Amino acid sequence: MKETSFEGVNYTVIEKSNMGSIKLSMDIRLEHEVSEGFLATLALKLRQDEPVKYDRMFICYYLPEMTPGSGAWATSHFNPNLEVTILGNIEGYL
Repeated sequence: MKETSFEGVNYTVIEKSNMGSIKLSMDIRLEHEVSEGFLATLALKLRQDEPVKYDRMFICYYLPEMTPGSGAWATSHFNPNLEVTILGNIEGYL
């Protein structure tokens, strides 16, 4: 897993999976909490950086020490329009 920096925030792509060119799912680990606006900008960058233009793109964000697949801290989904949601800390994370 390669750590990348975007607007001063480090993040790591934990996992990516796709269904042809229809759907891409990504799990991202952020170094700390960020704003909804930052998540929207990062989501647009991640989508633009993909060589395949997927109809739908689902991104789950995790904070340090969170276990992927056990509930994300935030999401940004292109379904097909961008929707950003900060879910907050989940039970068992703190």
